[in-house]
Amino acid sequence: MLTALVSLAIGRMGSVRHVLRAYLDCVLFVPVEPWLDGVYWTLGVEIAFYALVFALLRLGRFRSIGPVCAAVGAASTLFWVATLAVPSLGALAASRVAELTLLRHGCFFALGVFLWLSLVKGPTAGRLCVIAVCAVGALVEIGDAAESFLFQMSRSEAPLLPRLVFAVRVLMIVASVRGNAWLRARLGERGCALARRLGLMTYPLYLLHNVNGAALIHRLVGAGVPPYAALVAAWGAMLLLSFAVMRWAEPFVRGRLSATLDRIGLDRPLLAESRPAPGL
Repeated sequence: MLTALVSLAIGRMGSVRHVLRAYLDCVLFVPVEPWLDGVYWTLGVEIAFYALVFALLRLGRFRSIGPVCAAVGAASTLFWVATLAVPSLGALAASRVAELTLLRHGCFFALGVFLWLSLVKGPTAGRLCVIAVCAVGALVEIGDAAESFLFQMSRSEAPLLPRLVFAVRVLMIVASVRGNAWLRARLGERGCALARRLGLMTYPLYLLHNVNGAALIHRLVGAGVPPYAALVAAWGAMLLLSFAVMRWAEPFVRGRLSATLDRIGLDRPLLAESRPAPGL
C-alpha cells in the first residue's frame, strides 16, 4: 500500500489506473507484469515453489520432498549446463516461463532444501551429491546474470566476485547452523532476540526499500540535502519502516488472518506427521 501511494505521489507509473492495476496484481500475487515495484518479480517465483510444497502436503506426499526437489534441481542444473553449449537457450533462460517453472532458479531452491536436510537430518551420500550438482547450476546461473549486468554496464571482466560472494554466504549459512549453540551462548537472550528481529526485518526491507527509498532520496536531494546525507537518511528511514512492519503490521495482519481461517475451518495443519523423507 505504501509503495502504491508513493508511486501515485511521484507519478512513477503514469495514471492512477495503472498504479491500482499493479497494486491489485501484487495483492493477488499475479505472477506477471506490471509490478508495482521491480523487485516484486521474485514473489511469483517463490510462490511457484511454495505451490509445489503445498501440492505435496495436500497429496500427503511431503516425505517425497527430497526426490521431488532433487529432480527440480537436476533439471535446472542440466538446463544451465546446456546453455553453455547452446547459447541460444539464453533467451529461454531470461523468460518468465523459465522462472515460474523453476527451470531458471530451481537449483537454488533444491540447494536450500538439501542443505536443510543435511544440516538438520544429517548428511548422506545422496544429499551431498545433490548439493554438489545444484551448486554447479547455481554458479553457472550467477555467472550468466553477472555477465548480463556487466554487459549493460559496458564492462567485460569475469564474474568471479559474485560467485565468491555466493559461496561465502552458503558457508555462512552452514556455519550459523553448526555453530548455533555457540552463538546463542555468547549472544545471550537479548542478543538472540535482537538477531531474530533483524532477520525478520529483512523481508519487509526488501519489499519497501526500492521505490520508497529512491523517492525519499530524490526529494531530499531536490531540497538541497547532500547526496550521501540523503542516502544515509533514506537508509535509516527504510530500516525504521521495516521495523514497524515487523513489530506491528505483520503480527496484526497475521493474527486477523489466522482468526479468519480458524472461523472457516482452514486453520489446521496439512501435515499429520513430520517424519524425515527416506533415501534422499
